[in-house]
Amino acid sequence: MRAALAATLAVLMCAAPRAASAQPTSDASPEERQAARALADKGLELYEAGRWAEALDRFQRAETVLHAPTHLLSMARAEARLGRLLAARKLYQRAAAEKLPGAPKAFLQARGEAEAELSLLVKDIPRCAWRRGTPAGAR
Repeated sequence: MRAALAATLAVLMCAAPRAASAQPTSDASPEERQAARALADKGLELYEAGRWAEALDRFQRAETVLHAPTHLLSMARAEARLGRLLAARKLYQRAAAEKLPGAPKAFLQARGEAEAELSLLVKDIPRCAWRRGTPAGAR
């Protein structure tokens, strides 16, 4: 499973920057797009090495330079690995909600994977129910 996740992430991260340069989602210059690509590639390398906090930093920096659903997906995965499930959920939701008319295949795939991973993640988020009144055995 881990190898499949890494392989999928590798495909997405390699495809996303090229697609972004073909169809820019920001006013980023070619140099900025190249910088975002380099940051995302380094993030993937760190992610695969289990250095999730450092990977998250690189993905966040890439997203700051150039918005891409693949960056959001990678950030969500890193947050989940770090045990920050609520932060991961928020990022998965953002990626899944992307409106992508005419978007590159990698962006559409990232959105679909975000939707699927979100549905699995919400099952792992602890829930707590609060009830008013005195517990039955406490009287």
